[in-house]
Amino acid sequence: MYPLEKGIKHTIITFEPLFQREDMRGLTDAAIARKLALETNTVKAMRYNQDVPYDTIRAVCHALDCQPGDVLKAITAEYFPAKE
Repeated sequence: MYPLEKGIKHTIITFEPLFQREDMRGLTDAAIARKLALETNTVKAMRYNQDVPYDTIRAVCHALDCQPGDVLKAITAEYFPAKE
């Protein structure tokens, strides 16, 4: 495709490990929100890799007695813009 050109790197923080936990699998966003004492819209933002406040991460870790690395994962993606 673009063998000699560099792509643009972008890091995505995902809550995928949270949603894959045995105690979260199969739950609706509303059920997860109740379980973690969060707003449903916050859980939806987490599911779609949107920005969430640091306090949200702290609340999740407190509710689940875990570390941020247990519920978050960083994924680096590289993409190449279309040429004109």
